[in-house]
Amino acid sequence: MTKGKITAALLAMLCAGTAVCAEDGSADDLRRWETSRGATIGVVVQKASGERLLAYRPDERFALTSTFKASLCARVWEEGLEGKKGRVSLGGTVDYAPVFSKKKPDDFVTLDAACRATLRTSDNRAANFVLRMTGGPEALTKWLRSRGYAVTRIDRFEPELNRWTPKDPRDTTTPGAAAALWRTLDETMDTEARVRWLGALEANETGNHLLRADPLMKNWRIADRTGSGHNTRAYHARVEGPSGDVYYVAMHLVVKGPRVGLEKKDALLNERLDAVATLLAENAKKPSRVSSEPPKR
Repeated sequence: MTKGKITAALLAMLCAGTAVCAEDGSADDLRRWETSRGATIGVVVQKASGERLLAYRPDERFALTSTFKASLCARVWEEGLEGKKGRVSLGGTVDYAPVFSKKKPDDFVTLDAACRATLRTSDNRAANFVLRMTGGPEALTKWLRSRGYAVTRIDRFEPELNRWTPKDPRDTTTPGAAAALWRTLDETMDTEARVRWLGALEANETGNHLLRADPLMKNWRIADRTGSGHNTRAYHARVEGPSGDVYYVAMHLVVKGPRVGLEKKDALLNERLDAVATLLAENAKKPSRVSSEPPKR
């Protein structure tokens, strides 16, 4: 059977599994890209129905970095903790705090305000504040497990959680688990919590130069969260087309060699996000198919 004759049903079946999978030779393209760029990438693009449009290294572990902040605040709003208050000093004095650094240590802040700062600017002190007010990394991982998410784990606070090396399971997820997590949260959170969560993610300022900047994504709604660590970059998103079709994107990048700056990592990430934008735009033109496949966690 030639690639041109592979049916959509067969592609969907293959992409639902754990193997490297991509339509029209994309897996080969990604392997060549990795070799030429000296990088490793994992990506899953999944429809709201559960069908995977693209899966490359879907079950390999990558660093969560600041993408963990999306699930951190989903828990706050889902459990109705947003009104709980604490002192700003709980966030510590870690670097990169565009919101919390402007506040006094004894100022009181609600978890709602801290989460909005966390998801809009990726403020590390705000994230640590929320973690400490809600039981720490262990409690967040326990919440994920209680919801049936057996893969994603949070072990440390900022900025230690960004110090990841391959084969270290701490503070990691897989592209497949991340896409499934976002899909399930989107589908199962109560209306008020979901509105807060998606609104804060749509207000994110750290992803304006990534998928949102692609001309093909004009008039699309994008709720996203980024992350960056030592030679790593991460991007998770809920993407909604003009016709209302919803997709979930999880992309993780590891660059080999000496320490690589954010500008280079973003250039590499955008090369692959451009391909994702093309895939989404083309898929949005196709008639939708109904699937009852449950989320993979």
